[in-house]
Amino acid sequence: AAGHGFEYRFRVLGRSSEAHRVRVLEPLSLERLVFTLHPPAYSGLPETKSSGTEVSGLKGTVVDIEGEANRLMSAGRLVLGQDTVPVEIGQNTGHSTQDTGAGFTFTARFTIENDAAGTIELADNEDKVMQPAQGLRVRALTDESPFVKLFLPGRDVDLPVSMKVLLGINSIDDFGLGELYLHYGKEEGGERSEE
Repeated sequence: AAGHGFEYRFRVLGRSSEAHRVRVLEPLSLERLVFTLHPPAYSGLPETKSSGTEVSGLKGTVVDIEGEANRLMSAGRLVLGQDTVPVEIGQNTGHSTQDTGAGFTFTARFTIENDAAGTIELADNEDKVMQPAQGLRVRALTDESPFVKLFLPGRDVDLPVSMKVLLGINSIDDFGLGELYLHYGKEEGGERSEE
C-alpha cells in the first residue's frame, strides 16, 4: 500500500513509456454533521437538532443538514434512495473562498417521505472527484390514526321529549386531536339520511 504518491513508467526491450504519476488522495472526512428537524406543524412537535448517522422523523418533516469537512470542497450531493439532493458548499462560513466557490462547510435540505439509506458525497477542491464522506439512514415515522370510542349512552335508547341525549366520547391520538366531528343520521322509511 502506498502512503504517498509515486511516479512510474514501463520499459520493454530498451524502450520506455512516458512517466505517469500516482497521487494518494486524502479521503474527505466530516468534522461536524448536524441535522435540524422541522416536524409538520399539525404535530405540535418542537424543532430538534441531532447528530450521528440516523435521522428519524414523521413523514413530512423537513431536515436541514449542516456539515464541515476536513478540507476544502468544491461540490457535493446527498444520494438518498433514488433521489439526489444538491449540497451547497461554503454557505454560512468564514472559511469560504468566494473566488473559487470552495468551502469547508456545506448545507442541504430534504423532506422525510420514506425509509431510505443514503450517502453524503463530497468533492475536494483539488481533484474534484466525488467521494463518499458519510453514510446516512432515514427512518420515516408514521402518524397513527386516532382511536375514538363512543361510550355513552352505550346502547339503543328512546329519546326523551327534549330530543337530547348525553354522549360520552373518549379519544386518543399520538399527537393530540385538534378537532372531533360527529356525523349522525336518522332512518326514514328504511333509508338513512345524513345531517
